[in-house]
Amino acid sequence: VRRQSVAPTTQMYPRQQVELGVQNTLICWVSDFHPTPVSITWSRNGQTVGQGDVSQTQYYSNKDFSFRIFSYLSFTPQEGDIYSCTVEHISLFEPLTRFWGE
Repeated sequence: VRRQSVAPTTQMYPRQQVELGVQNTLICWVSDFHPTPVSITWSRNGQTVGQGDVSQTQYYSNKDFSFRIFSYLSFTPQEGDIYSCTVEHISLFEPLTRFWGE
């Protein structure tokens, strides 16, 4: 049975309470999509972040046969910084971007 592609939902949040100048992790949670894969990219103030600061989990299965994945960005918040997590998936006409900033 060929399933329809289903667009992901996303959320973005810091792992710990944010303090300026204190290293933290931003989490981009991508869920409820089908099929795999998704492409997740991070940016800081409009510049793509190097992969050295990024990690992600494997794909996890949800009960409804959709998938979820988490991407993590190590960052040290500075005043005025704007971060974004952009998700690309076969079901999306254009990339889905979430923003986070002080």
